[in-house]
Amino acid sequence: MKSYFVLGCLLIAFNASAKGPVIVETPQQLVRGQAKRLFIAGYEGSVSVTESNVKDLVTIKALKYGDGEDPTVTSGYLTQYSVRAINSGDSVEIRAFPPGTVTEWSRWVQGRHAPEVKLEVSAPAGMSLEIYWQRGDAKVTQWRAPVFISSEDGHIAIENMIGDLTLRTLLGSLKVDGIKGNLSIENFASTLAISDVTGHARVRTFSGETHLKKIVGPTVISSQKGGVTTVDTLGGMDIQTGVATIHIADHKGSLVGHSDGGSIHANVKGPVDVRLVSVSGPLALTVGRESAANVSLSTKGQLNAPKELEKKSGPDSKVISGQLRGNQPGHLRLSSETGELSLRVL
Repeated sequence: MKSYFVLGCLLIAFNASAKGPVIVETPQQLVRGQAKRLFIAGYEGSVSVTESNVKDLVTIKALKYGDGEDPTVTSGYLTQYSVRAINSGDSVEIRAFPPGTVTEWSRWVQGRHAPEVKLEVSAPAGMSLEIYWQRGDAKVTQWRAPVFISSEDGHIAIENMIGDLTLRTLLGSLKVDGIKGNLSIENFASTLAISDVTGHARVRTFSGETHLKKIVGPTVISSQKGGVTTVDTLGGMDIQTGVATIHIADHKGSLVGHSDGGSIHANVKGPVDVRLVSVSGPLALTVGRESAANVSLSTKGQLNAPKELEKKSGPDSKVISGQLRGNQPGHLRLSSETGELSLRVL
């Protein structure tokens, strides 16, 4: 059973079987003019941005909703939540504002009436995009300009864009697929899934799991605790890990890295140019039979390597060196203070 009443140009719906009151705002349109930047900020809910078919118009659709214990009280909070859009000349700014006073904000949060805003924005091609969304989902598709997104907790999805992408995340998840441009990610504990990127990729995370696939271009990865897997990467790769486990499959290009206690497992295709160092973390490398790389392995821990390489033991460490039997020149060096080292040829 639904009941409705009209407040100005807004529609408020009470739906006993759904989450609660909903307000659908009248769509807003702004002429882009000379604006080259699209700025969006909100507290909780979701935002989606797509390229517009209309050459010079930015269109904003907003829906506000909440699930407080008392629908009547929640609807009052919804009316306090404003969605404002302005053109300041060089920028189009869209902001979803919470209540204006500290008292109202405190009552809002403590009373569990915090509403959410669903924004759908379409804008002309070529505008750089900035999104600051505290909690909730953000989605950008078919965009042809630089994108920056900052999120505390939510699910972020970026698909099929041309331009540099910069992301700052704390919690939640991130999916990036189909990017032609440089990628920079600073992450605390979100789960990252990144695929089909052509450009320079930099990923820095503390404890979130990271999965990369089909990256073409230089890649820099740093993880303190979260596991990392990469598949089908082409270009120089630089990896750093604290205690995280890193798995690298089907990599073509140079590989350098450092580990404290985390393990690094790498499979390198084609010419071998590898330098991996650890304190206590295990290092395991697999190369192809065509490799004739010059080899140097040294550690106080266990050593595993092809029999044709020369093995030496000293008072401070064990060393294996020599050249592999293939016909493709290369260099590889694995060294650790106490970690296990392994080299396989397949």
